[in-house]
Amino acid sequence: MDNYLDKIKEQLKTMTEREKDEWILAQVKIMPEDKLEDVYKSLTGIKKIINMPGRDEIDEFCNTVNSGDML
Repeated sequence: MDNYLDKIKEQLKTMTEREKDEWILAQVKIMPEDKLEDVYKSLTGIKKIINMPGRDEIDEFCNTVNSGDML
C-alpha cells in the first residue's frame, strides 16, 4: 500500500492544479449517480471516506436500534 501511495504522490507532483482539477471532474462524470452526493461530501470534508455512512446516517441507525425499532 505504501508503494501505491508513493506512486500517487509522485504523479500528483508532476501535475498542474488544472490537470488535477480536470482529472477529478472526469472521475466524477463517470461515477455512478448514487455516489455523487458522497463524493461531494468527501470533497467538502463532511465525510472522510466516500463509501462509508455519514455521521448523520450512523446516528440515525443507532437511534433506530436504541429505540427497538430494528429487530
